[in-house]
Amino acid sequence: MDVGNGFRRYLVVRGSVPNLQVPPWLDTGTGLNSETPNLAWPADRAWCLATEIDFDSTLVGGSAELIAAVVEHPGLEALEVGVETSLHWDADTVNPTPRPPRAAS
Repeated sequence: MDVGNGFRRYLVVRGSVPNLQVPPWLDTGTGLNSETPNLAWPADRAWCLATEIDFDSTLVGGSAELIAAVVEHPGLEALEVGVETSLHWDADTVNPTPRPPRAAS
């Protein structure tokens, strides 16, 4: 189903959690997919995943136990965020954007 909110258009599909890892709708022939879902949530709405379009972050909402498991997972770089947390490019203190080299004087 193709839906829009006035600003962006979305393709709505039904799938499974493994489909989030390797989306079946986009296969480049190399096994690499260049796009991932923007929004995902299970039928019971126990959690929600949102990959931010304008930033380099994916947000996960759910129970305190789920968030703790995500933040503590050794294979993920995760941080618990709140409404005041900035997702702007210059707010990342773990992977800061390098400053351009200074011109020689």
